[in-house]
Amino acid sequence: MFTLWVICVYFLWQQMRTGSRERNRCAFFLGYISVMCVFGTMYTVTTVHATTISYVQHRDFPGGPEAYNNFVLFSAPVGIASNVSYILTNWMADGLLLWRLVVLHHGSPYTKLIVTFPTLMYLGTIAMGIMLIIQTSHPFGSLWANGTINFALPYFVLSVSMTVIATGIMIARLLVARGRLQRLLGSSDNSEPYIGVAAMLVESCALYSTFSLIFIILFAVNNPIQYVFLSALANVQIIAPLLIIFRVSQGKAWTRNTEKYLHSTLEHSGQQQSNSRSITLSSLVFARREGSGFDKAIGDSSSTA
Repeated sequence: MFTLWVICVYFLWQQMRTGSRERNRCAFFLGYISVMCVFGTMYTVTTVHATTISYVQHRDFPGGPEAYNNFVLFSAPVGIASNVSYILTNWMADGLLLWRLVVLHHGSPYTKLIVTFPTLMYLGTIAMGIMLIIQTSHPFGSLWANGTINFALPYFVLSVSMTVIATGIMIARLLVARGRLQRLLGSSDNSEPYIGVAAMLVESCALYSTFSLIFIILFAVNNPIQYVFLSALANVQIIAPLLIIFRVSQGKAWTRNTEKYLHSTLEHSGQQQSNSRSITLSSLVFARREGSGFDKAIGDSSSTA
């Protein structure tokens, strides 16, 4: 995560130094990835500290260190800091995903219709996240508390559903663009950076969506492997946006003008093909005319002889 952050900072800083017209956007991305990196570091530090307290200092707690971590430390300051940093990072990752959804459908007459439902789900995720922070801040509160209302499952379900739906819509959008261009152009080097398989996986946050879906299934059935994916998801939800911003900093990400660029490339290629066909056809006609004249001349000479 840190290495990818350094790479993104380097490329964004280079764009700002070259006097790019998109300096404000680069500055925003620098702030965005820096805040996410801080939250990710905070989550890692607090989680390691809580694990040390649970498994070293309170390993004899009734129910074991896991029970102490889940039902005592979750409402302690170290647990609250960990939960808040995780949820804030999740909001930022989902927000970037929603932004990419808008960018990919820019200019489409159905943009508002497509974006409305994921936006409502995103607002619901924020509301459930606030309630989850309040729930886990109470004494003996946690993600696994058996209270009257447990906001953990609704929060994760909304977040994962929004992620999976947005990812599916973006992949469908890129597949349509890929199929359209490949039918007309075949394999094109101009379009590959935007609609290649790797590009589609990164642009759609497929990595984040996959980990989220696996975690919510394990969490719903209370499988112990959920702890592994919960810890991994904290970093994956930072890595996925960093990969997108890395492509943005290199000028390879899908922007609001990408479709216009690809269509202009398509029209230019079509004109070249049309011109080459016209030249070839003209050459054939000219050759036929020359050949017929030559045959006629030979015929006249023969008759004269």
